[in-house]
Amino acid sequence: MAVDSVAVDYPSTKLASQQAFEIETHGIDIIPDEERHGHPSQIFWVWAAACSAFGGLILGGIVGGMGMPLWASILAVLLANVPFLVVGYLGTAGPETGTSTIVIARAAFGTRGNWPGAVLSWMTVIGWDAVNCVIGTLALVVLLEKAGIASGQLQQGIALVIFVFLTIVIAVFGHAMIVLVQKPLTILIAIGLGATFLFALPSIKWDFAGGTLAGATGISTFFLAMAIPMAAGPFSFLNYPADYTRYLPRSASRTQTTLWTAFGAFLPTILIEIAGVLLATGMDMSDPVNTLQKFIPGWFLLPFLGVVVLGLVSNNILNSYSSGLSLMAAGLNVKRYKSVLIDAVVMTIVAAWAIFFFNFIGFWTQFLSMMVIWLAPWGGVFAVDYFLRHTHYHPAELLQEKGGSYWYSRGVNWRAILAFALGMVAAFFTTNAPLWVSPLSSGPLGGADLSSFAGFIVAGLAYFLLEARRSVDFA
Repeated sequence: MAVDSVAVDYPSTKLASQQAFEIETHGIDIIPDEERHGHPSQIFWVWAAACSAFGGLILGGIVGGMGMPLWASILAVLLANVPFLVVGYLGTAGPETGTSTIVIARAAFGTRGNWPGAVLSWMTVIGWDAVNCVIGTLALVVLLEKAGIASGQLQQGIALVIFVFLTIVIAVFGHAMIVLVQKPLTILIAIGLGATFLFALPSIKWDFAGGTLAGATGISTFFLAMAIPMAAGPFSFLNYPADYTRYLPRSASRTQTTLWTAFGAFLPTILIEIAGVLLATGMDMSDPVNTLQKFIPGWFLLPFLGVVVLGLVSNNILNSYSSGLSLMAAGLNVKRYKSVLIDAVVMTIVAAWAIFFFNFIGFWTQFLSMMVIWLAPWGGVFAVDYFLRHTHYHPAELLQEKGGSYWYSRGVNWRAILAFALGMVAAFFTTNAPLWVSPLSSGPLGGADLSSFAGFIVAGLAYFLLEARRSVDFA
């Protein structure tokens, strides 16, 4: 049981620093108590670096371009990121079980019933890996041009190799290395983005009162504005918060684990997205990398591009690490570092195809933006199951191939699958995205996108009602 109200003596973090330069041997197995270390406050830096990606300016720019008054756009960004509290809450399952989020989900969906979620998790995360890789590679190409290194496709190839290496080397070493490097990365990115914002500050129109609304009404536009950063932010992380808390001692405070995770993700996200909202009042934020180059002095161009690359790398570190764990949870029986290397190969192939042959990244990004249709209901089922169990599991049984508390009916908890399906239907029919606008959204909802809310709430409520009808030991 976690301790929330008394002082806890945590093991020294010296062990973690020593392990940072050794390849992590644990995959989805249970982390032994003697290898648990650290304090929940360390998780702040892990999430802060991952959420300091340059893409937040694009998200903020989209919200700022929906025609709402400045105050409404900022409020939409703030409210859209409140669900990071749910991410933090789900992260408390890490110290309790000592394993990854996707494995813990077997308790809700069943040993075999969890397989679709694990596969979808891998596909989603590896997809964002590839998108970040393309954007980071193109930024590195400009850096190489300024340095006079190669040209043409050779230059692009070198940039691609560099970006993949920067991403993968940290993920291959594993959890301890991630904890070690994310703090300095956060500080460097914060300084660079802060300076960039100051250079662009004169372009902001503080009296911006809005324009043509993206939705039929102010309310529908507000919910549409919330949906975009919510889907790309907190809801995109529902499938792996415990991956970065599983090394904490079992005695780690659940309250502190929740708040440090949530705050680490929330703070940089809202600062960057609000900056994007503000900058959108005076410039085109659909392509901030090229746009902002017009507002910064020449001497700052290389640091600026470096910050863009570092932000994408820090985000991809978590993607690569967790995608490897998802691949293992889906049934690939390899060592953890090998799963990361497999992901690196897939990511590189997809990114290379986009860079050298066919630029499908715009379509692929739009496709990935719809992944909230499965992530939100999946998170709703997982969160309610976690709540019903009073955050208690039988960790060893999570890894059993057959039998045990989580075997249900031939390995599948059909109640969870039904709730999941109902949530996906609710999310699908309340979506307003470039690839799919539901009749309900375009009609009665006036253009609002309620997919995140509908998917999470419908799936969670359905699961709660279905499980309440049977007698089961959730204590």
